[in-house]
Amino acid sequence: MRPYLPRAIAFAAVTLLSTTILAEGRFHPNSEKYRDSSMPNASARSGSASIEARALLNRDDSADVEVTTGTFDGSSPATGLLAKLQLDLPGGGRQNFNDLSGGGSFTTNVPGLASHVTLGIQANVRGVDGARTDVVSVDETVKLRPDLLVSGISAPSPAYRGLPAVVRATIREANGDVGARANCQLFSGDRLIDRADGIWVDASGTVDCVFTQAFDASHVDLTVAVTGVDPGDWDDENNSASVSLDLLEPPVFYSWSANAREEQFTRRGRTTYSWGDFNSEEHGFTQSFAFSGVIRAEVPHVGMKTTINASSDGIPRFSSRVEDFSGPFKTAGGYCSTGFVAGAEVDSCYLRDFEYLMVNVSFGTADAVYRSWGWATQRSPFSPPEPRFEWNDTRVDQTAMGPLGTSVSMDIQFEAGGSTFTAQPSFALTQGSTRITDQPYSCSFDDFLGQTVCRERFSSSVTRSGSASYH
Repeated sequence: MRPYLPRAIAFAAVTLLSTTILAEGRFHPNSEKYRDSSMPNASARSGSASIEARALLNRDDSADVEVTTGTFDGSSPATGLLAKLQLDLPGGGRQNFNDLSGGGSFTTNVPGLASHVTLGIQANVRGVDGARTDVVSVDETVKLRPDLLVSGISAPSPAYRGLPAVVRATIREANGDVGARANCQLFSGDRLIDRADGIWVDASGTVDCVFTQAFDASHVDLTVAVTGVDPGDWDDENNSASVSLDLLEPPVFYSWSANAREEQFTRRGRTTYSWGDFNSEEHGFTQSFAFSGVIRAEVPHVGMKTTINASSDGIPRFSSRVEDFSGPFKTAGGYCSTGFVAGAEVDSCYLRDFEYLMVNVSFGTADAVYRSWGWATQRSPFSPPEPRFEWNDTRVDQTAMGPLGTSVSMDIQFEAGGSTFTAQPSFALTQGSTRITDQPYSCSFDDFLGQTVCRERFSSSVTRSGSASYH
């Protein structure tokens, strides 16, 4: 038996379905959206004057209506001055806002609205065409405010003191109308220890936030939180998830461990108004894979390569080769090297006190992966280690793999210093928790709309997982 080891971390996969994945991709700044399928904001022009309007429905059935003479994404600054606004409401009501202060933006809250109704907006704009007042009109569809939720969090099990551990959280947009920007933050207790700022989650999209940290304590409580949601979040109560880690002293014998986890979900809904039916349906899944192995020798960190293959019921699901390693970086007890490509990461750390090399492999996919490294290290081998707080502002786009079957098999090959170490974990997936929310089709009279509105909602999620180890 070749030398390997323990540690587990979760790489997740999401809403796009396919049969396999090639782990290829390029880095992008977080500011660049990987995709935007949001319902568009209304915009119009009259003469040289233009406006953009946005109406977002809140949980209390009120809508925040915003109008700007620029754009909400900041691509165009507000130039004209809003002098007067008129809102034409569903059902024939009207609201007038006269003698405005003359700024380039306006916001008001309108109660008693429903999703996907239309608001008529007429704006008087000054300061663009000389002394002329331009009148610009648009029809804006009321959209559900985005709802970002942390649907799952994965971390190594077991984890080891002083060695990098990968924490991965899956972020979903659940309302389906509008995407949102946010900050993805990692806390240890109440202390912020890492972050990925300005991430984008598309409407009905799913992304991952991945962090790497090393901990000296024997136990840590970690939380991933989504903060600063723009344009504001539907429900702040589902914006975080937590996990606890018991960190072990690294073993001094050959061993390996591997695990996988999958959550499949279905969401569908229907709303009926007098002007039509509005239906939504989404199917997706998240997935996590990890392998850890120990080599009881100091293997030179040269010629390092790692080949990763995973299959389910004999069908290939993941294939990658990591050849570009950074390091070695000095740590308190030895040194580490890190290799990362789209969908896969390999951490190789040698601990002098225990005289062994630890190899951690984590892999998976998502619509996009937001990645941040940061652990106690000093890049100069002649300087003492010191804490390094680091966050990244780049992401990787990926293609998601297909759903897993009843079993998972991995083939891991780690090469370094002219030697090759292999492991072939194989294990069954067993069903864990099942969550179902079912709101049957029902109708009620809406006093504001003056008509009967019918709704139904259904969601379900099933979690499966499995693991194997050798000691």
